[in-house]
Amino acid sequence: MKENLHYIKVYSEGAEDGLGNPSGFRNEDEQRAEGFLDAYSQAVITVAEKVSPSVVSIKTTQEVKAQTPRGVVPFDATASGSGVIITPDGYIPTNSHVVHNTKGLQVF
Repeated sequence: MKENLHYIKVYSEGAEDGLGNPSGFRNEDEQRAEGFLDAYSQAVITVAEKVSPSVVSIKTTQEVKAQTPRGVVPFDATASGSGVIITPDGYIPTNSHVVHNTKGLQVF
């Protein structure tokens, strides 16, 4: 345990100097893990760049009623959600609560 504490101290001292974590302070498992995380991050970035254009914002209008001193008053409330275009003809699956009982719908 004492060796681990020393390692952490040396690592943080290097970070303070702007050196980050020099490879001399990392073992092979840590270097492999860093490489894996870098590859994973790059894969996530690549996927996000490709699918981002298919993500849409959905704005809905729903008639709701409010109890006031003058009785029940209906009014239009807006809400929003999201969806993803999955087919060339524009099919957009979304959660049921986003579109349930809506009287108006806009997709952006």
